[in-house]
Amino acid sequence: MKKNKGFTLVELMIVIAIIGIIASVAYPAMTSYVKAGERADGIASMLKLSQLMEKYYLVNSTYVGADVSTLMGTATSKEGKFTLAFEGVPDAYGYVLKATPVKTDDECGYLTISSLGKKAASKGSADLCW
Repeated sequence: MKKNKGFTLVELMIVIAIIGIIASVAYPAMTSYVKAGERADGIASMLKLSQLMEKYYLVNSTYVGADVSTLMGTATSKEGKFTLAFEGVPDAYGYVLKATPVKTDDECGYLTISSLGKKAASKGSADLCW
């Protein structure tokens, strides 16, 4: 009797099903980690801009007249994942910085930080998004 070598169709289908199950679990986890990495870019840029705003205040005794593009050299984060702007207009004693993601972020939306250090996210909790 001659013995056949190779895989049967059933064995091949079982392997494909297992790979599909693993991929369906791994893909959402991977995209979540990617979004968290992109958020880190926005957070770092906002903290840098916040520091520059405090330096601006020390020199001018007011936040009025500060401009994101002038202070940072650009209105985008270092890696270009977020657009930085003021939420409203800075007044003499305070400001709110806003980082809007270039790609949509369903978990957190946009991020904000005030001159008093209050952190927030438009969709998720500040603790999870920051």
